Amino acid sequence: MLRIPNSKHLFDTLEFAQKVGRLNELLGLLSRVSGFARDEEIVTILKDFAPHSFGFCVGKPGQDTRFNGGIIYHGPLLDGSRPETFSIQLVETDGWSIHT
Repeated sequence: MLRIPNSKHLFDTLEFAQKVGRLNELLGLLSRVSGFARDEEIVTILKDFAPHSFGFCVGKPGQDTRFNGGIIYHGPLLDGSRPETFSIQLVETDGWSIHT
């Protein structure tokens, strides 16, 4: 199950993804992360401090989180700037990537 408490951030990020031609990439990663849940677990998608990025946590309600990570956007913004994400990339890429 997927839970997204901040739907505005999701919709704003989906709109950005469409503008930069990467909507399918982002939707694929959201789908992949939703598949991390097993049994009665929930994947919660949260707003990250990095622009157009998300944090996520996986766990059962009322219990400790099993693991967490992020779907981090590495790439230029619409104005051409590249914000700092503080996420490590072994191979520099543009677009979103999952970090755990």
